[in-house]
Amino acid sequence: SFSLSPPGLHAAAPLPKRFSLGQNYPNPFNPSTIIPYQLPVSAHVRLEVFNLLGQRIAALVDGDQPAGFHSARWDGTDVAGRAVGAGVYLYRLQSGSMVATQRMVLVDGQAGIPAQEGVPNGGAAPGGEPIATGENLFSTQDARNLIRYGGMRPGVDILQFDCALSYGLVEYLRTLKMAEEHGWSARSFIPHGGHQLSLNIAGGLGLGGSESYPDVFKPFNGFADGVAVEDGYVGFPDLPGLGIEDKAALKDVLKELSEI
Repeated sequence: SFSLSPPGLHAAAPLPKRFSLGQNYPNPFNPSTIIPYQLPVSAHVRLEVFNLLGQRIAALVDGDQPAGFHSARWDGTDVAGRAVGAGVYLYRLQSGSMVATQRMVLVDGQAGIPAQEGVPNGGAAPGGEPIATGENLFSTQDARNLIRYGGMRPGVDILQFDCALSYGLVEYLRTLKMAEEHGWSARSFIPHGGHQLSLNIAGGLGLGGSESYPDVFKPFNGFADGVAVEDGYVGFPDLPGLGIEDKAALKDVLKELSEI
């Protein structure tokens, strides 16, 4: 199998549509964690950590940042660099009049691997080549577990959740929204599937591409008969439907079924 992207899907990743502060990962954690957030426009940003008494423990970000997906790492220390005790902490993101707050839990002992930027709990392939996985996960809950605890790196790794099998397109849209809240762009999604339905969903949602099998899942596989592969990209036929309407082999199957 190999991945092919419909034309236009290699354009720059879209910017976030709203101000958002995601859940830290891993959580609970020790000794460090990653806090994802997103900005729809360039702005001055403050990201701070507080205890439950409202006392400021640490300042992670305080400066101008461009629009986009961001993340910050907290290593469980205060403003003086001293390790803080286990417990529940609050982290707050402020940008102009926009404010968002989340909770996180620091646990006792060296229970985990230090989180790396974009690599929760140490990561599956820290510092290495991109990895792609998730093709056997269909629900938003399963996808959330992979994103939080599976060592996947936003902006580096590829998520292959099968959009045609994910309990319907509505559930897949929930997964995309959840991933965005954790700092992932739709450009990091290249669905497993290898058929026309996945290809057209990828094009419609502006995903990073679509896995395609020229010799599997016949006659629903590959691309419309009149579509050429050029530099790893394909277009869509100029007719209504999913592309399967322009496959002669499929028409023969449907004709045979209609005569039964």
